[in-house]
Amino acid sequence: MAVKRFDKPLFGLLWLMGFVGELSVLFVSFPAEAMANLPLPVFAIKLISLLQALIILSIANFFGVMLSPKVGLSAPLSEAFLSGNSDLSHIFKQQALPGLIGGSVGIALNLAWFLSMKPLLPLDFLTAAANTTIPFATRLLKGGIAEEIVLRWGLMTLLVWLCWRLLQKGKGQPHGASILIATVVSALMFGLLHLPAAALLSASLTLPLVVYVIIGNTIFGLVAGYLYVKHGLESAMLAHMFFHVVLVAVQKMSFTILV
Repeated sequence: MAVKRFDKPLFGLLWLMGFVGELSVLFVSFPAEAMANLPLPVFAIKLISLLQALIILSIANFFGVMLSPKVGLSAPLSEAFLSGNSDLSHIFKQQALPGLIGGSVGIALNLAWFLSMKPLLPLDFLTAAANTTIPFATRLLKGGIAEEIVLRWGLMTLLVWLCWRLLQKGKGQPHGASILIATVVSALMFGLLHLPAAALLSASLTLPLVVYVIIGNTIFGLVAGYLYVKHGLESAMLAHMFFHVVLVAVQKMSFTILV
């Protein structure tokens, strides 16, 4: 299998996109009770968190750029843009349609999951989540772009590569088992990483709340992982961003879906 050299322009473009997403978190306001008794000023904690996020982003982006060509994964729109491809609109459409369909599927599944779990969820969580003030831009940029670079482009690509090396000795294209393991594990990690946000919205992480957050986000992680494998990174990004567009509208109707 032919392997490309490390693509520095692609690394730079995706890092910049992720940086904007991580930077947007500085403008998020958390509940006052959650900020009480903190050891440092809120803005200092946000800056430390930003530094940590950028380190993780850089490592994930490195793995994505280094390993994705080896296992047949890609960021088609970004790569076409950097190569000067004049048919960007066609490539965008190839990413957008599956992304919108996948985002719609993710929305439907998460809404059904929320409605089935709502009676078991803490009232303070439902109230806080319904009234959250996370800026719309942060939802799109942090959730739709930065999280996809870290979880799909970085972690999932690394997992596919590891499974490919272990199960296939690095020969041929990754088999379905390698793809499935990587998709499921990265989706579960996506779910686990949303627990701290849930902890900020509730006085206690009850078992139903933990199950709700992990499984709800894992469901969407599976959809995004499928889109990444079949259509490319930007398709997963567009699905995630579309999810948040609909989420804002859904929250106006007093529903809560935490992705």
